Amino acid sequence: MSIADKLRAARKVEVSIDNITFYINRATLEQSLTYSSRQSTDASICRAHVYGWDGVKESDLIDGGSDQDVPFSADVFSEIIGEKIDWWKPLSTKILEDSFNRLDSKKKNEKKSKSGSKASS
Repeated sequence: MSIADKLRAARKVEVSIDNITFYINRATLEQSLTYSSRQSTDASICRAHVYGWDGVKESDLIDGGSDQDVPFSADVFSEIIGEKIDWWKPLSTKILEDSFNRLDSKKKNEKKSKSGSKASS
């Protein structure tokens, strides 16, 4: 496994909402900053990072649908996520939180190092 493959694998996360498990790739810092500057919607962020699910029933997607499991399809996910606020918020939060936590930690460390250093005269 290459270093790039290891980096990608480290960003894979599972998110459970009710009885459904979603498989996502967390955003890189660059992606998070791009989403923020473009004011991307939570649903559009999910479309870019969700690559699978387990436990989704037809009734989760269609009013009056059956209890039959629906295999993941990027096309189906893209169609439904814009209507599923109960999915998009927790998913987008998890997609973005790691990179924003790293950015916040870096800023705090920079402030500490600046406030702790003394300039020589």
